Amino acid sequence: MTQFPSSTINTRNQIKWGRGRTRIIRGTLSELRRLLPRFELRFGVRSDKVVVRQPLNATESERIVARVSNRYSLVQHHDVLDAAEALLPRFEAEPKDALAEIVMTPRGERIDLTMDLPSNSYTPSDGYALATRMRLRNSVDTSTALFGSIEFLRVVCSNGMVGWRGSPVRRTHVQFLALSQVRNRLLSDFDQVGEDRAYFEEMLVHQISREQLVQWVDEVVANQWDRCAAARVFHVAASGCDGDVICRRDISPHRLALQNIMPAPGACAPASNVYHVAQALSFVASRLVSWSDRYRYLGDIPRLLEPLMN
Repeated sequence: MTQFPSSTINTRNQIKWGRGRTRIIRGTLSELRRLLPRFELRFGVRSDKVVVRQPLNATESERIVARVSNRYSLVQHHDVLDAAEALLPRFEAEPKDALAEIVMTPRGERIDLTMDLPSNSYTPSDGYALATRMRLRNSVDTSTALFGSIEFLRVVCSNGMVGWRGSPVRRTHVQFLALSQVRNRLLSDFDQVGEDRAYFEEMLVHQISREQLVQWVDEVVANQWDRCAAARVFHVAASGCDGDVICRRDISPHRLALQNIMPAPGACAPASNVYHVAQALSFVASRLVSWSDRYRYLGDIPRLLEPLMN
């Protein structure tokens, strides 16, 4: 794959999203566009269709990456990138030389595109800045529905915070207007960024005690995720440390010990409000090895916090 001076692939990447080494590619939109594979939809032999990846370079041959139904409508990764670029002026961002990041599976069938919206950065009253980001996810093999959301990234610890109002929109590729619908939802989500920020401030002033934290970790987080994840959340929130959990069944999750202990960057410990507990959840979720699990765990966070806000 051709490389460009300002694009980098993280060779130490441990993310798993499909077979083989998942790529993380950073660069300008023009650079990323040239690195994305293109696909073609052809008729198969069983009243279905096949998705064929076109050669990435002169030494490769084309390759079938999926069999799909005859109702399937192919959305090219390039179309997703073009849609993101077209939205940038609406989000008060400059398309020229805009920087982005793409997480891509080894065969290129799935991508996760993230772009910062610098003019919409925001610093809550705890003093730690949040970057506002546009995210689009796509697959050409039906493994991942077309997806769009406006999200937040806590810069100090690089853990994702998903917007708390509404839910990300997903569209399967069986409609001609799938990409248009995702675009419209992104615009709607962006209009509600002010409400998200107000809710962050509400979470910051909503106090919780250590006793509430313990009960919530043991009962809510452990049941929704698992005991080891719950233990990590507790340690990040209570002491600001993370590590490998020494799992046992005979004690409560919050009492499980850690080994290979390390500081959790940006942790506000001991957490005394719901917002900083949310950061502990996000910190643990955003460090899962599986890219799909990260999405699922991050999407759980608003529901997990409901008992603490009531």
